[in-house]
Amino acid sequence: MNLQETIRRILTEEKNLVKWVKPDFLKEENEFIGHFLNWLEDDVLQVNFDNYSDKEFDNLRNKIRDSYDNAEIKTLSDKEWSKMENTDSWNIESEKDLFDVIHGQWGRKKERIIKYSINPIKEGGIVETPIVAYAKGHPPYLVAGNTRLSVCRMLGIKPMVTKIKL
Repeated sequence: MNLQETIRRILTEEKNLVKWVKPDFLKEENEFIGHFLNWLEDDVLQVNFDNYSDKEFDNLRNKIRDSYDNAEIKTLSDKEWSKMENTDSWNIESEKDLFDVIHGQWGRKKERIIKYSINPIKEGGIVETPIVAYAKGHPPYLVAGNTRLSVCRMLGIKPMVTKIKL
């Protein structure tokens, strides 16, 4: 990273008063595991988990947990974001786009989107990072946080994400 990029990153992070925190794994465990397993089964491992023994499944679950525990919070680059799977956040340009996608496709209420995503990100607050998984030879994959990413895109804010490497 050159000096100009470093200065731009610092100014962007200082301008955005959001305190990004890593989500509690146990609170979101079923969603994490479910998304990971679908992604791993279909794209990364290309296995059928129906044939997995309980022990093999527990070992995989523990590997996912260990990867999450060791994951770091980092800025999401435009290159990563534009190629990311399991999200349409890169294409959000306006509040209308945001509500069309998040409310229309996912059924989230506008009041909830405003209260828990737009306001904390726009005004500065504590916000859980989106979770992004990385596996060699595959594009980044969004595990959780589509609404938060979409709000950041709408507001022109570079999000911080928890980057899990498998």
